[in-house]
Amino acid sequence: MWKKFKDQIFADLKIISLNYRFLISLGVLFLLIILILVCLPLVTHSDYLKYGLQPTKYYSLVSISLVALIPVFAGIVFGSINPAEMPDTPYDDLDKGAGNVSSSILFRALTCLVFSFLLIMLSIWLIKPVPTQGWLRTIYAALILSFQAPTAMLMYTKSGSFKDKSNPFLLPYWITIIMLPVGLMLHHPLNYPAFISPFYWSAWAWMIQSPVQSIICGAIALFLTAALCFVSVHSRAERN
Repeated sequence: MWKKFKDQIFADLKIISLNYRFLISLGVLFLLIILILVCLPLVTHSDYLKYGLQPTKYYSLVSISLVALIPVFAGIVFGSINPAEMPDTPYDDLDKGAGNVSSSILFRALTCLVFSFLLIMLSIWLIKPVPTQGWLRTIYAALILSFQAPTAMLMYTKSGSFKDKSNPFLLPYWITIIMLPVGLMLHHPLNYPAFISPFYWSAWAWMIQSPVQSIICGAIALFLTAALCFVSVHSRAERN
């Protein structure tokens, strides 16, 4: 079991490292993040002089939104790996009609989650989206956000029964991502539609001061994430 897991990790990472389109996309993404974070203080300082809006609120909003894209991007990358490129690794990703995920795709989902967690922690260390929170809350928020990586991977994977790329939940999933900055910018009741977004609750689990409320927000985020995974996998299994 461990040998299979280790072999799959190295095989996946090798395929990703040889994917030049992915490497170029990753470089463009990081350049975009750096550009936005460099230009943001200039814009927020101008707005502060005009309207009295605090620059730190802008910075946290944009930074959290960018960090939330990391697990989605990681999930798309791992989901784009074609099992045909790995002839030595057996794949039986979904038993048709049963909706049961095999050990191979579970291993890949776990690898994707860990990879995403490390990238999120690195980005948090570099840009510090919520500097008022301690290290324990930061790890907690990073772990919750990391669960979006397997979700995105399951929606984008091309393995086995997932050959059909017409997943009807892709558009609603991207809407939940957009709901993160929109929901944080709006006040109730205008932010109520954002309650369907696990990203929105993950952000509040990170930012809110009360530890109890943070745990509740994190639990809601994980529940919505699990629901998205279940509905997406079950829907594809039924269609296949």
